[in-house]
Amino acid sequence: MFEAISKNDILWTLRRLVTINKVPPQGRLIIGVLFTRPSLSLAKNEIIPNLEYLHRRSATHMHFFCPGFAFGNKRYARGN
Repeated sequence: MFEAISKNDILWTLRRLVTINKVPPQGRLIIGVLFTRPSLSLAKNEIIPNLEYLHRRSATHMHFFCPGFAFGNKRYARGN
């Protein structure tokens, strides 16, 4: 999972993955962009508690971008 405040953050990270040869042999990356408010019940109860699992489970096969979220930030975990 990557923190992304703007579209440019996402593009910079994707370019960096290409530069350091973290692109699969077929030359394609799968990305997910999560748009939600941390205070919504779906995000607070289902998504945020499982971000670490999704991050580890997807490994290098999929990259998640969560605009507005800071990984491991307790403020967002509380949904404030």
